[in-house]
Amino acid sequence: MDQIVVTNPRTKKTERSAVLKLHQLPNMTVSIVPGSGGPANQLRLQASIDDWVADPETVDMIWTVIAGSGHVDRKTGVFTIDAMGAHKFAVITVQIPDEQGRASDDGYIILPIPLYTVPEALRMLTTDQMALSAN
Repeated sequence: MDQIVVTNPRTKKTERSAVLKLHQLPNMTVSIVPGSGGPANQLRLQASIDDWVADPETVDMIWTVIAGSGHVDRKTGVFTIDAMGAHKFAVITVQIPDEQGRASDDGYIILPIPLYTVPEALRMLTTDQMALSAN
C-alpha cells in the first residue's frame, strides 16, 4: 500500500488517498463465502485458483488486513468489521507460502466495509450476484 498526499498551497488543505500497488498479478481470487453464517459483523473469505478452493483446514494460508479497518483471522479468513474504525474499507491479502521451491500464491480483496452492512456487502460482492446483475 502506498499513500498519495496532495496539499493545496493556497488553502493548506491536505487530502490523502490509499493506493494498492501490484508488483505482479495475483494468481488467487479472494471472494466472500455466501451464507457462511456467523455473527452479523463477520464474513468468511475464501481463496481460489481457477476451480480449486483452498481449504483452511489443510492449506497453510496467511490472511492479513494491510489497510483500512477490521480484523481477519490469519488462519481461517474470517473478517470481523471494526464498526468504530476510522476507515470505510478494508484491504485484505492472502498468501499461501512457497514450498519446495515453488513460488508463493497470493491474492487480495477490497471490502467496502463498514461503509455497507454485511448483508449489503454480501449481496454486492458475491460472485453469483455480480454475474446476475451483469445480465
